[in-house]
Amino acid sequence: MTPQKLTRWFFFTVMAALIPVILGCLNLWTYDKPLSLNSVSSKGELLLISAGIGGAAIGESVAPRTSKKKTMKSICAGLCFAS
Repeated sequence: MTPQKLTRWFFFTVMAALIPVILGCLNLWTYDKPLSLNSVSSKGELLLISAGIGGAAIGESVAPRTSKKKTMKSICAGLCFAS
């Protein structure tokens, strides 16, 4: 993996997936509530993180590298992720 791909993956996949957790922490901090893993992840934020990172991984693994059957590869990847 090239440094450019690694940087793009980190900022646009990992950091984007962590936005719900960061906003949850800010919400708890704003209202002076205790900050714990249970209170931050109680509304499904970990599901959003895993879905975001999983979707990016599936998209990268089936990205069309050739022009052959590009549409079929995208449909299969989308159905794989949807299941």
